[in-house]
Amino acid sequence: MIAARLFIPYSGFVFIRKTQTKAGNKDPYFTYRLAQNVRDGQRIRQQTLLNLGTHFEIEESDWTLLGSRILLLLKKH
Repeated sequence: MIAARLFIPYSGFVFIRKTQTKAGNKDPYFTYRLAQNVRDGQRIRQQTLLNLGTHFEIEESDWTLLGSRILLLLKKH
């Protein structure tokens, strides 16, 4: 599920993605990731930039602002 997309110059679109994971006999759970689409030859794949964890309690309406701030911090390093 892509909830928020924003364009950052020279970096493409980044978005926060909610991913369902199942480990063994345990119940499925969700993790949240900051990701972007990356061209790999003829195909486009999603690259995880930062794993935001399972207890991600930020309102979906604020994901765009959070994504741009995290990307800005990552660019500085």
